[in-house]
Amino acid sequence: MKTKKFLTIFLAITIVTALFSFQIQSSAEEGKFENRHYTIPQTLTPPVIDGVMSENEWTNAYHYFINYDEGYHWYGTLLGGTVTEGIVQDKKDACEGWDIYIQWVAGGDEAEYGEGDGGLYFCVIGKDKTRFNAPEYGSPLNASVDVVQLAIDPLNTEHTADRFLFDFAPYSKGESGDIQDVSGPASCYEHIQFKSDVSAYFNVQKASVLTENDYTMEFFIPWFAMHLDYEIIERVPGTEFGLGFVLMDWVGASPYYIALDFGTGADLNTSLTWPDLYNKVTLGGVPADAEITFDTTIAQVGEEITATVNLPTTKKNIGKLDLEINYDPSALELISTTDEIIQSSNFKTAKEDNSITVKKLQTEDRNILSFIATDTRENESNSDGTTILSAKFKVLKEIEEFPAFDISVSAEDKSGKALAIDVNKNIVSSILLGDVNKNGKIDVADAMKAFRHVAGKNLLDGDSFIAADINKNGSVDIQDATKIFMIVAGKGSL
Repeated sequence: MKTKKFLTIFLAITIVTALFSFQIQSSAEEGKFENRHYTIPQTLTPPVIDGVMSENEWTNAYHYFINYDEGYHWYGTLLGGTVTEGIVQDKKDACEGWDIYIQWVAGGDEAEYGEGDGGLYFCVIGKDKTRFNAPEYGSPLNASVDVVQLAIDPLNTEHTADRFLFDFAPYSKGESGDIQDVSGPASCYEHIQFKSDVSAYFNVQKASVLTENDYTMEFFIPWFAMHLDYEIIERVPGTEFGLGFVLMDWVGASPYYIALDFGTGADLNTSLTWPDLYNKVTLGGVPADAEITFDTTIAQVGEEITATVNLPTTKKNIGKLDLEINYDPSALELISTTDEIIQSSNFKTAKEDNSITVKKLQTEDRNILSFIATDTRENESNSDGTTILSAKFKVLKEIEEFPAFDISVSAEDKSGKALAIDVNKNIVSSILLGDVNKNGKIDVADAMKAFRHVAGKNLLDGDSFIAADINKNGSVDIQDATKIFMIVAGKGSL
């Protein structure tokens, strides 16, 4: 038994030596591989690092899939210690691929001192059925381990001395101490700057769940765990840094597989050593969990307009929605009653008392229409296309520009976590006769456009043509232009 273990360890060392000694020539055609440049989104709610991928935690994360046959990578195999390209010797047992999810949290001032939740968050799902040797927890990881390796150039200097090389293994040696006992927790190690188990000094977190067919591993690298002389990455959207992945799958004594995402087609040693070959990653902003549109029609003084709030898309289940529409009471008068506004909504709730409330509020110079809805249903949620509310207003005076409202929206999921909402204001296609330039009112500019059309100088088309055709005879003539001018002069009306 001891002899067998000794031979296994000896073979692992032999293969590691081969891996880092051989110069692997890329099989990619020249120009096929280029450095990728992608953006990872920011999240306001850090995921819990427990090895369980919660959909709500990773919905907006940057995601891609990589295996030996597709993606931005170089792939290779070790067959009995010999480096070979483009071959997966044991497809039955080899990892079918890895799903990778990435997002970031800015963190507060404490991130500069290695505290708080600011940093990079990763989730890797390896469709890997095999396990081989287990490392000692916190020890340097070798080629006999299934491992996710990250090469990071955090300050984007592209200098070899400024890079980090993190290893994350989904398992370590269990309590039995046997090298093939993979029941121990996820393990990590940094090779270049700290040469140690960084989780022992920084708030690096990792956790995994292994099944017969795959593993899910989540890990978190704080900004301070990537500091260079106490300088850390600038934690704002638009910041760039370098990042490359090495995904390792150890099937047994032979073969050993790797998949690289450096986008260069270079060999392993070259890709890891030179940060200018790493992919460029940009810190993005917070993506919306849901989109809300605020649509209004336009009208002349004394006429009515309709304001409608819709939910065209939502990625997460909304538990609470709180919106306020504020407007100038000297320009607009709310006609719809609170009951009518509630009836206009098909935002579904548990039908409990006060699950939807509508209030009319006043400040010193603005009026506010408040709408609050709470959905406590456990297994149901509001879907795309939901109408939140519709309300009618009367135009009391000339409005310079539509939409003449401000709207603020906040929302929570059903666990009470804040959601990011995009709000878009639109003017619903509604043609006001005489409003040739479509600014919501009839003025001298409209009359001039109509006269220039009649003179053949600047021909109108589309909605502008329809708006200028006051008498609706299918053409814009001198009678139409004169009518618009008379309206502007206060001598006529529609």
